[in-house]
Amino acid sequence: MQADLKLTDAQKEQVTSLRQRWAQAAQQTAQQARQNGQDMQAALAGLDRQMVAEVNNILDETQEKRFRQIRIQSAGVRAVLNASVQNELDLSTETRAKINTMALKARQEQQAMMVQVRNQQITREDAQEKMRAATEKFNTDLNAMLTDADRAKLRAIGGEP
Repeated sequence: MQADLKLTDAQKEQVTSLRQRWAQAAQQTAQQARQNGQDMQAALAGLDRQMVAEVNNILDETQEKRFRQIRIQSAGVRAVLNASVQNELDLSTETRAKINTMALKARQEQQAMMVQVRNQQITREDAQEKMRAATEKFNTDLNAMLTDADRAKLRAIGGEP
């Protein structure tokens, strides 16, 4: 990604430092969310927004645009969980509501599985397998909510591979 963004040596150092701080913060945030029974994904999403803002402060406009494109490509169809992507796709209020409800339900199911792991009702391996299957189904269902035109526009806003 650094080569694709054409980062300078100074930018690489700044991004590396930020990535190290972010990894520590993510670990702490996840641990706090677990201890407090909070939605870990929501807590990490907030941290991710902060990290992206800090990275964007390091990048110039062209790099920032490309960074966003790469993030959209990496997220795949899950990029539509982002409100700004939903806006760019001009998704209907009804479609947005369905997507957001589906995402909330998926997070709740994952949390319930993690509670089962903590309570030793299921093994971590079983939970991982169930989560992998749930993620595949979620991605398939999410993709089905989009029209061909939505999918084409999503690829376009993701930029060049």
